[in-house]
Amino acid sequence: MLRTDRKATALDADATTVYVGYDDGEVVALDLGDGTVRRRQRLTVGAVSAVPTALTVTGDGRFLIGTGDGRILACSAA
Repeated sequence: MLRTDRKATALDADATTVYVGYDDGEVVALDLGDGTVRRRQRLTVGAVSAVPTALTVTGDGRFLIGTGDGRILACSAA
């Protein structure tokens, strides 16, 4: 289980992983079974931080992230 004091702004999951976006710009991938962190990364566009406001797993090893500044980013789940 992962506990945090940050506000989650986006959330979606596939068969094995939960993806969480936070208001500080971090995106975390958690194991669906036990909650361990698989990957974490700050969301940036170029060198500028971005806040994820929506996250959708597309089912083909990718997911889409909507950002606070109106962008839609296509990202690899690997």
